[in-house]
Amino acid sequence: MFGSLKAREWWSSDLMPLVFLFSAIISGVALLIVLYVASCRLRRITIDLDCLKGLAYTVWAFIMVALVLEALEFSNIIYKGREGVEMIVQYVTGPLLVPYFVLQFGIGAFVPFVVLTYMIWKGTTGRALIAGVTSSACLVLLSVFMMRWNVVIGGQEISKTGEGLLTYQIQLLGKEGLFVSLLLVFAPLLVLLGITRLFPPWDDHVMASSRASQ
Repeated sequence: MFGSLKAREWWSSDLMPLVFLFSAIISGVALLIVLYVASCRLRRITIDLDCLKGLAYTVWAFIMVALVLEALEFSNIIYKGREGVEMIVQYVTGPLLVPYFVLQFGIGAFVPFVVLTYMIWKGTTGRALIAGVTSSACLVLLSVFMMRWNVVIGGQEISKTGEGLLTYQIQLLGKEGLFVSLLLVFAPLLVLLGITRLFPPWDDHVMASSRASQ
C-alpha cells in the first residue's frame, strides 16, 4: 500500500478505488459536521439535532463499510503473498505500527465507530450528541489524514529498488515543506470564510429567531 515498484501490487487491487471513494465520502461528511457545528457556535444559533443525527448516521454507516473494505484489502494482499508483501508487512509492523494501526484505524476509525454506535443505540440527544458526534468527526478527519500520510510518505520511505526502508525528513520550507502544506490546508477554509461573508448562505430572520429562543 505504500509504494515501491514491487509493493505497487497493492494498488492494483479492485478494492483500492472503493476504499478511496468511501474515505472521501467519510471525510467530506465529517468535515461538514465540524464546519456546521463550528458555524452554529460562531453565529450563536441553535444546532439542528435532527440534521446532526442524520450526518452521524451517514458517517457511522460509511465507516463500517470502509473498515470492512480495508480489512479485505489487507487480507487479500497477505493471502495471495504478492511480490513485495514482505516489505509491506515489515513496514506496517515496524515504523508504521503507530501511524497505521493505532492512529489511522484505532483512534481514527474504531473509536468513533464505537462512540457513534453507542450513541445511536442509546438514542443520545442534546449536548452529549453534539459533543460525541463532533469529537467523532474530528477523529475521522485524523484517520483520513493519516491514511493520506501513510500512503504518500510510505511511498517515499520504501526504497524503489526493494533494498530496504528509508527515513523521511520533514522540511519546514520549500514547495513540499511543512509551511506550504499548512497553507494548502487552511487556504480552502479562508476562501470559504470569505465567500460566506460576501454571500451568506443562511437566513437572517432564522438566525434572529434562533438567538431569541436561546
